Amino acid sequence: MIKCMQILFYYCFIGFSAKSGIFRYICMFCIINDREMCNWVNKSGIVTIVLFIFCTVFFSCEEISFGKDQDTAEMLCNRVWVDFYDENDYTECRRELSFYLDGGGIIRYDYYNIYTGDLLDTFSEYFYWDWSIYGHSIDMEFSDGYSYFDDIIVSGNYLSGILDGYKVTFTDGYLLD
Repeated sequence: MIKCMQILFYYCFIGFSAKSGIFRYICMFCIINDREMCNWVNKSGIVTIVLFIFCTVFFSCEEISFGKDQDTAEMLCNRVWVDFYDENDYTECRRELSFYLDGGGIIRYDYYNIYTGDLLDTFSEYFYWDWSIYGHSIDMEFSDGYSYFDDIIVSGNYLSGILDGYKVTFTDGYLLD
């Protein structure tokens, strides 16, 4: 039983990682340990099938990137994206959203009195972000929960999409200052 486990180990980790000459690696192991066992492994199709299925199921997972390419990430990151919206009848909010290539980000809210222009309140929060499995969306993890930015389009100096259910368009803050 121990020899079978050793062969299984070598079959999966050495043979499959090389993707060629699988039996050569097994036989090298068997010649050192037990030539009779090597002949049995080579002749027994059932062992090969079982080992193949086992290794395929447990060791063939590859990391699949559902995210955007590097160019889109660079267009999105290292900018301050700004939009404005009315919070209520007398308060306007300037929202600044920044993404960084390391997966971090910050969102800042500045609330102003619409009539006087006075700053009423400021709030900032850091978050971690990553492209969602859908490819055109970003999942943002805040300390108190998640936020979702779907159907993202980065075009020139504009970032648009649906942020937590609301259609938004951000402008590169450099153009506004």
